[in-house]
Amino acid sequence: MTDTEPRAPAPEMFLDEEIDLRESLRLVFKHYKLMNTIVAAAMIAAFTYCLMAPKIWQAQATVEVPDSKADNPLNKLSVLVATSDRMETYQEIARSANVARRAAVAVGLTASPEYAEETDLEAATAKLKKRITVSTVKDSTILLIQVRSTERKLAASLADAVAQAFIDANLDFSKKGARSRRQFVESQVIQVKSQLNMDEDLLQKFSSRNKSLAGPANNSQGSAAIDPLIKLKSEILDLKVERGELANRFSPEHPRIRNLDAQISAAQAQYDHEMSKLPSDTMDYNRLARDVKVGEGVYTLLLEKLQEARIDENADDTDIVVVDGAQTPVQPVAPQRLAILAVTLGLSILGAFGIAALVEYFRDEVKGEDELARRTKLPVLAVIPDWRETKDATILRIKNGPKKIHDPSYLIHQSYFQHNYYSEASKILRTNLKFSGFEKNRKTVSLMSASRQEGKTLCNANLAIAFAQTGKKILFCDADLRKPSVHKIFDIPATNYQGLPLLISGQGSVDGMVVKGPLDNLWLLPCGVKVPNPSELLGSEDLEPVIKSLREKFDYIVFDSAPVLPVTDSVLLAPHLDGVILLARFESSRLREIDSALQQLRGVKAHLLGMVLNGVNMQRYGYGYGYGRRYYAYEFADKS
Repeated sequence: MTDTEPRAPAPEMFLDEEIDLRESLRLVFKHYKLMNTIVAAAMIAAFTYCLMAPKIWQAQATVEVPDSKADNPLNKLSVLVATSDRMETYQEIARSANVARRAAVAVGLTASPEYAEETDLEAATAKLKKRITVSTVKDSTILLIQVRSTERKLAASLADAVAQAFIDANLDFSKKGARSRRQFVESQVIQVKSQLNMDEDLLQKFSSRNKSLAGPANNSQGSAAIDPLIKLKSEILDLKVERGELANRFSPEHPRIRNLDAQISAAQAQYDHEMSKLPSDTMDYNRLARDVKVGEGVYTLLLEKLQEARIDENADDTDIVVVDGAQTPVQPVAPQRLAILAVTLGLSILGAFGIAALVEYFRDEVKGEDELARRTKLPVLAVIPDWRETKDATILRIKNGPKKIHDPSYLIHQSYFQHNYYSEASKILRTNLKFSGFEKNRKTVSLMSASRQEGKTLCNANLAIAFAQTGKKILFCDADLRKPSVHKIFDIPATNYQGLPLLISGQGSVDGMVVKGPLDNLWLLPCGVKVPNPSELLGSEDLEPVIKSLREKFDYIVFDSAPVLPVTDSVLLAPHLDGVILLARFESSRLREIDSALQQLRGVKAHLLGMVLNGVNMQRYGYGYGYGRRYYAYEFADKS
């Protein structure tokens, strides 16, 4: 394969993804009570809200607004607004406080129980404005006006009132434009009429003095030259009327007004140019006649526009019609109980998982063998199930009642643990020790724990039994001189045995101290007394000869010792052993305590062989630890 060819993804990539899923499942299994409590509390709160929250009703009225291309003199809004944002402008008008106030007055909103808390009309208007929704139908001139209320009939009344208020507001807007247009035209009529009277008087006086210029030829010639000027003057007047109407609404910098100013300037320049083209010999007479002629034409035009403006002002139609009036709603739109409960369920599950993950993050506990291996940089030699949760042990506990930790019922040589992963885990530990090179000139080993109640004594006993089942001569020695437990776990009376302390002090022999175990090849060295100076005994030079004598008599010696952190006993014992395995209990041992224990053991140059993870519920966390579920399935199939 060349470097340019695609390569298969590394197995670790898929392993990481699988571990994430396993970790999530483990997190759920571990904190399911907390998660159930959070989800249940959220669902109860949501259900209570659904029962207590007032019903919200929504009514809808449909109106049609005029097309911007329609030739309607009252449709000033369509003229002033571009087609692209015309519907948006209508929407804003329908949502305005002006429309809401009109609707509130129309229905007497302040007398409604829903708005009884509002102190005045303005407060009721502000509340109503928030409950009005206006939308458009795509590619149409239809507006949908929706109003919400806690009262069914009030919702319909408000929707109709808002629709009518919207029409009235647009009508007032149109009338205001027509009124300003009429006022502007009236002012122009007065000015033009006054100027026309003055021009007629001047023409009359000039004609009396120069009768030769007032003939028919001059009149016909003057009319031909003046007609285009009247047309230009009319155009200029139309532009000024439109500008005067826009000036009431927009500033002089508005693009529409600036465009009209440019058109007026251009038309005026053309008018002045046409004026300069009149003959010079009849200039005075033609100028006077022109002014009169133009004045008469403009005056007539203004009278027509004034009549149109008066008609527009008194018209009562905006071309906005109600297509469908509001109907009394049948079903409330809120609260949407199913949606609320579904969303609450989803969010509460996510929130519960997040809280569980946060709790897990701050709890410094061993969460799995992969984390343990990464943290300690040591191999995990075995994963041992929780003896309380194995199938046969559960049946036994139900039958005989709860068992104590130090109970022979949970040693792996018992018949009900055959073909069970609980017993196989100790054999896996034995096998891994063999392949790690422990058996080569090495005989002494101990599973030590950082703290108490992590199951080290039971694990050491089962490891000794696993070694004995291979036919080797094994000694299980109790080196926990503060809380000896070997005699308890094997259920033997140890009051007559002083064990290791007596051997170290040189007051007894090995043969007189050892006790036959439950297996042919297993021997026990229990300690039936608590000594006042355990650290001094384990730290004395007399310990090494005792261990040497034990090595000569047995193939393997398994020591059970005190926890590493509370006392120094195990730290003193560790350098004398061929191998030390640190035990961690699943979801119980603290990672920082494990770090501290490893630091102390490495400080005395103990030969660390690896880690053992104890107390794992394999059926419950089978996905997280690889073999659990599949092994149990194989086990049951084999037994059946």
